Amino acid sequence: MEGVLRSAGRRLSWLARPDGRPGPGLETAGLPRAAPGRDRDSESDDRWSHPPVISFCLPLLAMQTIAAQNPVGRDLSMQLGVFSISLAVRDIEASKAFYEKFGFEIFGGNAAQKWLIMKNGDHIIGLFQGMFERNILTFNPGWDSNAQKLASFTDVRELQRQLKAQGVELQTQADESTTGPASFVAVDPDGNPILVDQHV
Repeated sequence: MEGVLRSAGRRLSWLARPDGRPGPGLETAGLPRAAPGRDRDSESDDRWSHPPVISFCLPLLAMQTIAAQNPVGRDLSMQLGVFSISLAVRDIEASKAFYEKFGFEIFGGNAAQKWLIMKNGDHIIGLFQGMFERNILTFNPGWDSNAQKLASFTDVRELQRQLKAQGVELQTQADESTTGPASFVAVDPDGNPILVDQHV
């Protein structure tokens, strides 16, 4: 997207100079230019009675650039599914009582086994005692916030292929020859683990 905006910005600079005066591209683009010596803000110059025409150009040019870079019309988004954060806690009961004060309620898990899933609206946290060292960002492709299967979603193996194609190094990988439940783990530049875990 940064490249798209840079490209659109270069094209827009052909239409308008940094000081706000029209650029040389206005003429070739078929847009009106102020006559020499006349103030473009002058009410008498009706050719500038619609200044939003320039601001309209940026999203239009950006969309044109995106279309040019995406000729097959592929989906540029990544449908990661429901998001939650899995917290490494020292005392499951103490953490449960703490987050209940924030309106979270037990949604799943087993306190006797030292793990709980808690929910407040669409916000989800997992509490895990003694299971891992760092908090984990978790995405569940194929699930909504109520752990119900979505009618359509991006399979975890396709997400993995997209990330690998962008040079993301994975700590663990899903077997791309399989179907159904699978997962992979990546680590961000600050060492935060990201678990993409499909259950359907």
